[in-house]
Amino acid sequence: MRLEPVVRTVTHETIDAYEEILGIRNPLHFDEEYARKTSFGGIIAHGMMGLAYISEMMARAFGDGWYQGGQLDTAFLRPVRPGDTLTTRGQITGQTTVEGETYVVCEVLCETQEGKRVISGTALAKVARLCEDSPPPDTSLEKEKA
Repeated sequence: MRLEPVVRTVTHETIDAYEEILGIRNPLHFDEEYARKTSFGGIIAHGMMGLAYISEMMARAFGDGWYQGGQLDTAFLRPVRPGDTLTTRGQITGQTTVEGETYVVCEVLCETQEGKRVISGTALAKVARLCEDSPPPDTSLEKEKA
């Protein structure tokens, strides 16, 4: 089962607002002259912004199961820049039991408008019980982006 994507455009304003919420001021995220001199070559968004969009997708799909037991295991693959439009994608690939609790396993990713992955990994969301007759995992998301 595929999850409903979340689509957000990253702007200088959203980066600034994120910094305000976090209570930090890192020049890599707001000072073009400083950021240009770094290995990133310009201003980038906080990596956690993309994770927040993945978390929003998971919360929409699983509600309390995400809030009360959600887990992410992801990797940051490339920077996000102002002007990028990010789309989250996810699908259920299986289910597992952790310490007596049942979770669905989801492949998750976040990509730019050019289809470049910026975050990739897995997420777990708590569910009420195992589905004995669930269909085999759909791996088409993995095949599409390979």
